[in-house]
Amino acid sequence: ALAADKLEKLDGLHSMEGALKKLKDDFKPTYASLGIFGFGAEMSLEAKRRLGTEEGRKAVAWWSRYNQLQAPNRHALFGATLTGNELKNYQSFTSKPSDAADVIKDSLDNQVNYTKDLYKSRRNAYESAGYAVEQLSPRKIDYEKSTKGAPEPAVKFLIDNPTEQNKKFFEEKYGYLP
Repeated sequence: ALAADKLEKLDGLHSMEGALKKLKDDFKPTYASLGIFGFGAEMSLEAKRRLGTEEGRKAVAWWSRYNQLQAPNRHALFGATLTGNELKNYQSFTSKPSDAADVIKDSLDNQVNYTKDLYKSRRNAYESAGYAVEQLSPRKIDYEKSTKGAPEPAVKFLIDNPTEQNKKFFEEKYGYLP
């Protein structure tokens, strides 16, 4: 069987793909093209954070989730340290609040596809080397046993998005990890 650390990395890629797809599904064009010709986009987002309407708060929340996913996404794709070319490649498919809506959607598509392709190639390499890689999707979870008082959606979210930050938050809030 495949070593636990390698299986965890595969699972991280698989989870990242799902999280990026959800982010794309939740995206609205009003979250894009902030600022004037790209200048002041961060200030525009900050103004929405402090004074914004409900839609403005949704934009702030969306960009927070986007930024929250970028560190584990970068780590899953390239590891802890990036070479100059890896950093340039990574930066080429990340978005900013000043980008046009179509650019952001295309960027998310690229991230989803890259993550999916990397997952498939790593999985195929392990299987070609003779390792049995258990099926990662759909997850087989007994929510009755794993919730222990935490709401089922919270458990599912953690299992689908097992970042260190999410694990820490869940453990602090509910007192255990599923």
